[in-house]
Amino acid sequence: MIGGLAVVAQRGGETLPDDALGAASDPVVDVTATPPVNLAPIPVATDLAVVVLLPDGAVLNGVVPSCIATAEPDVFECSINAFPEPLGTLDYTGYTSVIVDDTSLVSGGCRATNSDATEYLCHVGDRAVDEFVVSSGWLGQYSPRECAAG
Repeated sequence: MIGGLAVVAQRGGETLPDDALGAASDPVVDVTATPPVNLAPIPVATDLAVVVLLPDGAVLNGVVPSCIATAEPDVFECSINAFPEPLGTLDYTGYTSVIVDDTSLVSGGCRATNSDATEYLCHVGDRAVDEFVVSSGWLGQYSPRECAAG
């Protein structure tokens, strides 16, 4: 035993007796032997969520959202800390808002997926039109980057 590990000393393919280890500088661990203890499998994360920004520095309701890229390159799951104006008791699930890029052009849109409008499914480019979040006439048009209440 070395450091609690059972080792087998080998020289030239010949297994040496246990007492041959003595002061050997390079003991060889027999990696083909079955370990004496059943080890639990190590969990491996396969679905890591990476927080990203929307393309072209786009903002949602005047706020830079935290987003997670989906399997589709033009769809993002986004969140903001709070809706920029008081909501009262209304349910804002389904509320839509445009996303505006760093040149103040509408680059897509988002649809709220919860009642307080802090979680969104966002679509970029023509995908936003296909999902009926923005009209084709509004995509690419000027819009202020701040939240426009009213």
